[in-house]
Amino acid sequence: MNPQEGSCPLDANAASSRILELRFYQLKQSIAPCQLDWNAFAANKDMDLLRSALATSVSVDLESQRVDAVRRIEKVAPNESRKLSPWRLMSSTRFILMVAIGRNRGKNSIRLIPISRLRRDLVLHIHGYDLCLDQPCDLNMELECP
Repeated sequence: MNPQEGSCPLDANAASSRILELRFYQLKQSIAPCQLDWNAFAANKDMDLLRSALATSVSVDLESQRVDAVRRIEKVAPNESRKLSPWRLMSSTRFILMVAIGRNRGKNSIRLIPISRLRRDLVLHIHGYDLCLDQPCDLNMELECP
């Protein structure tokens, strides 16, 4: 995302991403988000990395299941807040893994959220490379990965 050359002009803020790619994954089991290799996400090896934890429908295995059923990708600005749009969750989904991909990462670039915390009016706040729920990151920054 956001190459050093090309559509992003080089200036004093060139080290910062102009656009982040947010990836959301439906998981059937808890994982240790801080132990995940963030570089695997940046290299698009995410589905292999998460294969054993991804939610699946009862009668369909992951090989034949459409990837967009378990993974959702959105583009956002690095300091944006947005209400999460609806996403059809599979019956086996117990957690949502959120990952922000840009030039760098923050301590909260990878977040694991139990579906019990999700609600219709949930707002995701992005501050730099960090993802925060409900309140802007500068007000309440719970560190996912110290």
